[in-house]
Amino acid sequence: MKRFYLLSVLIISIFISFLTGFYVGHHNDLKDRAARRETLISFAISKLEDLKVSNDENVLDALTSNIYAAIQFTDD
Repeated sequence: MKRFYLLSVLIISIFISFLTGFYVGHHNDLKDRAARRETLISFAISKLEDLKVSNDENVLDALTSNIYAAIQFTDD
């Protein structure tokens, strides 16, 4: 009976460690994805600031495309 108890505790602890590892890895992936998104969006905004264009439709379309690509690229 003691062996069964120890074996069950060992199996449960291994299972919990796998779940914890999965949770931590997933959380880190979400943080990395958010950081990449912010970086790509900041590049798009700095591009707009560099061009200082207010009404050029092609530039605004390119900016919208860059922001959309940043979101799509990081949302797997």
